[in-house]
Amino acid sequence: PEPTDIQRAGIEARKKVRSGDMEFEIYDGLPSKAAPHDIDWKLNVRDRLIFDTRPAWSAYLERWQPGEPVLLKNGEPLIQRAPNGGHRLRVVVSPTVCLQFTPDQLTGGGGFGITSDSPGSDAIEYKLVMHPWRFGLITANFGGQYDLDFEDYIAPPDQRDITIEEDLELGSRCWKLTFRRDNGHIVTTWFDPSRGMNVCKIVKTGVTKFGRFVASVTSKLKHYPRAGIWYPEEVVYRGVMNNDELDASLEKLVVTRADFNIEIDPVQFTAKALEAPPQTLIISRKREPGPTKLWDGEKIAPLTAMHPLANAEPPPRQPEWLTTRQMFLVAGMILLLLAAVIGLARQSCV
Repeated sequence: PEPTDIQRAGIEARKKVRSGDMEFEIYDGLPSKAAPHDIDWKLNVRDRLIFDTRPAWSAYLERWQPGEPVLLKNGEPLIQRAPNGGHRLRVVVSPTVCLQFTPDQLTGGGGFGITSDSPGSDAIEYKLVMHPWRFGLITANFGGQYDLDFEDYIAPPDQRDITIEEDLELGSRCWKLTFRRDNGHIVTTWFDPSRGMNVCKIVKTGVTKFGRFVASVTSKLKHYPRAGIWYPEEVVYRGVMNNDELDASLEKLVVTRADFNIEIDPVQFTAKALEAPPQTLIISRKREPGPTKLWDGEKIAPLTAMHPLANAEPPPRQPEWLTTRQMFLVAGMILLLLAAVIGLARQSCV
């Protein structure tokens, strides 16, 4: 069946978010053994995201992750601590570029860039950037929320047996819409008409080969008067298999600052936004055998064959099936691997 008027309104409410500059934090949750509903939240990442959907999806991401610096065998730091501890990562994605940069100093000085020679949804950089249209609309961990598509989660083409009723469970009058999918999963979504028909909760239940599951995502919505929208300021994801609350998958996203529907300088979505030092290498992970370009401080320039790092090996591709934490960790490992290659190449040229 076609989407209902309520579903269409919910989709359009989110699409009113056209651009923005926002900061948010993602936490992993660990249920208490004594009281499973008492959650110990641990910070996973802190992101700043600048984005524009007009005319096409473009984004700049600066990510901070906690953690100690990694040391080489001789005790020399591979990646030093950022000024506030942990380490940082910068990413730019657009229809024409797909770049990733570590601003904290590496062994031998300077940073390095990584570029995919075919920007798009298969690039690691693309998958690191969460799309703000998806926040609070996908019953899955936050690591899978990089894609632009979200309409099929709100109104999938195989939905049937649709029921709609008024409901006060969440403290305000909502439309509670339930449907069944062809795989037998049942999805219930709460739309709040007093908050622009935005989605404030989704619960999905079903059975897989691992047993029965319940997945939910709950949002606290905040009004942004200048932008004329409502948007989640907190999103909590919970996934439970076979009623085992102690083994629940828990994540929380907290928006700490946001300004939506603003003008963004197009330079923000270019290599210049990465603020990489001159002579930073740009390495393709796909067709080319090693670095072929570098950042000269103003533009991406060719790398001459005489450059000592011209034959460095590209890092491996990332698997498609990673969870949020695994995705962040693998991205960090890729950076460390490439830094080691560059460090060895520098030493061999001394």
